Order: sequence, then structure tokens, then C-alpha cells
Amino acid sequence: MAARTKQMKRRSSAPVMMRKELALCHDNVVHIAGIVAATSPEPIDDLINLRATCKAMHAATKERDVGRRVPLERLDRMKWLENERYLAVVNHLVGAGNPGAFFIVGVTLVFASQDIKQGLLFLDKAASAGHKAAAYVLGLLLYKSDEARAAGKKYISQVEGDDGEAVAGAGARRTNRECQQCRKMPRMRFGR
Repeated sequence: MAARTKQMKRRSSAPVMMRKELALCHDNVVHIAGIVAATSPEPIDDLINLRATCKAMHAATKERDVGRRVPLERLDRMKWLENERYLAVVNHLVGAGNPGAFFIVGVTLVFASQDIKQGLLFLDKAASAGHKAAAYVLGLLLYKSDEARAAGKKYISQVEGDDGEAVAGAGARRTNRECQQCRKMPRMRFGR
């Protein structure tokens, strides 16, 4: 009986060792999930499917780094057809530190809820993470007040690509391409 138990242990330990050798480290699994989040045409559905594949992917899709990489522009269909789900996703992505989610919440707070102070905080978080449209909106909002005009100019310079540096010489020109794209965005989305 003891020999049979020992033999069963040997058989069952070999597959476990092979599984451990074939397993990816957690950082690699998170990186793979982040690539799926950033490149998928339907990132939320694909992350849900990825989560169902195994325990490692389930844990990886919960990481903040994965949530930061979800592009909210690809959720337009969900925004219009499943609005409550979209808002829940945006709120979840705010917790993950997603710059696009910070931008949406900031704009909503400033323009819909009239909570300028909170909205500016969210827009600042998005702009600090490199979100150009957030920097543009924040720059415009701050530029209109006399005491924050310098900060507004800093954010506009960030959008223009100067990152707050002074323009060298009087002959230097700013391209302003990013600002023009930010101005065109609402027209393209809302047909104006």
C-alpha cells in the first residue's frame, strides 16, 4: 500500500512541475494583458474573455497597469448603447489611473455638474499623464482667469509640444497642430 501511495505521488508531481516551468511570470502576463487592452478593437469584452482563461490572466487583468492602457475612444458603441455599463467602466478606470477616464470625469464635473474645483483636479491628473485634450481644456479653463493665466499658458504649451519651455527667439514658430486636432474633435463627434 505504501509503495502504491509513493507511486501515485510521483505521477501527480511531474505534471505540476511541468506546469510551473511553463508558467509565465506575473509581470509578463500583465504585459500581455496590457497589450490586449491597448490594441483590441473591443478592449473590455476581450479583457473579460481573457480573465476567464486562467487564474494568472484573471489576476493580471485586475492590475492598474492594464486599466491605464484601455483606450476609451474604442468604447463609443458602449457609450451610446450601454450607457450605464460605460459609466461603470469609466469609474473603474478612474480607480486604475486611466488618463482618458480622468478626462471624461473632469469634463463632466466642470461642464455638467458645475463642480469646477473637482473637475480641474481630474483634468490636471489627465494632463499630467500626457492626455493632450485634457491639457488643452485645462489650459483654456485656467487661461480665462487672471490669477491662473500663467498655468493656462503652461498647459497650452504642453499641447503644442513645448512642455512649458520658453520659445527660443522671436522667430520661432509653434506648429499648433495638437491644438487644432483638439478643436476638431468635438466637431467630428457631434457633427458641428
